[in-house]
Amino acid sequence: MDVSGQPSGLRVPQASFDTALDVLGLTKLSTSAVTRYATQLLMSTPERGPRGKHVVGLHDVEDFTLQSQAPLPFQMDGDHLGLRKSVTFTGVRRALRVIV
Repeated sequence: MDVSGQPSGLRVPQASFDTALDVLGLTKLSTSAVTRYATQLLMSTPERGPRGKHVVGLHDVEDFTLQSQAPLPFQMDGDHLGLRKSVTFTGVRRALRVIV
């Protein structure tokens, strides 16, 4: 289950430029877990993405916050912005034009 109580990973591959923010994360970063989820991601479809107990996914959310127990280095576009224990990301619809 993801943090909203929905089945993990089933919605995240539906990310598009027409929706709000999407997040895909792993709660375990062992070599075997990353390999398994990377393989699932490469073979994913819009209806089914990576799944498992260590997958966290959010789809079409206006904002989300990442938190850590200890301060961690934070970068944005390659610029070091100091140590942070909490960072909130907010999506701004139609903020930039994407040409495909």
